[in-house]
Amino acid sequence: MNDIALMGRAGAGKDTAAAELVARHGYARVAFADPLKAMALAVDPWIECGCYERRRLTEIVNAEGWDSAKRNSPEVRRFLQRLGLEGARATFGENAWLLLALREIGAHREAGRPVVVTDVRFRNEWGTLWNLGFTTVWVDRPGIEDGKHASEAELSASDADFRITNDGDPARLYEQLTRIASNRYEYP
Repeated sequence: MNDIALMGRAGAGKDTAAAELVARHGYARVAFADPLKAMALAVDPWIECGCYERRRLTEIVNAEGWDSAKRNSPEVRRFLQRLGLEGARATFGENAWLLLALREIGAHREAGRPVVVTDVRFRNEWGTLWNLGFTTVWVDRPGIEDGKHASEAELSASDADFRITNDGDPARLYEQLTRIASNRYEYP
């Protein structure tokens, strides 16, 4: 099975697709954002949740999970974006998250496990993974708008080796990705 690097807009279904590769084919999941989320929880800022309401990030994430927290409380997504880009990347360099992920990828490869990276957002991440032999896959979902933040706008579908569509049917999404991962993709 090929190592896979998933790209696409927020909410496109990248984590859903990756979860199937992990469950059915023993892939190791790696995400650039995992250390960022750990850092965010350690900082545990107050998050504006509406008029006159503030809650700690840990309280929101523990109650809702990360996906719902980012969707239901836009300030959660904005905080992660600021911490990741304007904070860590601006302070430690554009490869800050990449270097952490490469360490994890190397360990999985040494153990003989295929790897799926769920959140490729920047050209340096894409280029490094592509040079390491990853197959890059853009996950497209109809109705998802392009993001305005730099972390959502640097890459596009034209940067990927393959493009798959998440039409809301997880089985169809998984089938498309499995064909690519196992080199059984048929070009139209």
